Amino acid sequence: MTWVILDTSYLLEIYRVPGKHDPAAHSEITARLAAHIAGSGRIYVPIPVIFEFANHIADLADGGARFNLAAKLKETIHSSLETASPWIIMPFRQNDLLDEVTGALVDHCRHFAEQYAVQGVGLTDIALIDAANRLSKMAARQTPRASVHIWTRDVALKAREPDCEQDPFV
Repeated sequence: MTWVILDTSYLLEIYRVPGKHDPAAHSEITARLAAHIAGSGRIYVPIPVIFEFANHIADLADGGARFNLAAKLKETIHSSLETASPWIIMPFRQNDLLDEVTGALVDHCRHFAEQYAVQGVGLTDIALIDAANRLSKMAARQTPRASVHIWTRDVALKAREPDCEQDPFV
């Protein structure tokens, strides 16, 4: 079993955001995504990734493309929140969402100031790394243990995933 966390770079490819995607990468990523879903893999997307992705949509010059992509994102988010499909949006606990998000923000900002800013790692990537590590701890309690991967086009971020993926696409 494999659990993946999607980075903004993969969403840009999946949604074919104008000026932000490569047709060959889109084909490869959507094929991998279809195989992952067919294999009963889980797909996680942290809230900061959704915000960052929406910013890319908002920056598009073409208003029609902005509208269509925003509507598609809205439908995906709605479906994900209602049925956990196609994504499981992180954080998990809706009742504790505000506490979880504010606690994570405080932790992420501290890590950013103390460690990651010097390395050039931003808050969204910190949220991804944290989510991957939390999922890895959850996976360790599963039998069989699930592998946890970050699907990203960012080589430095990919290197921080908990389990090394064979034949990654970055």
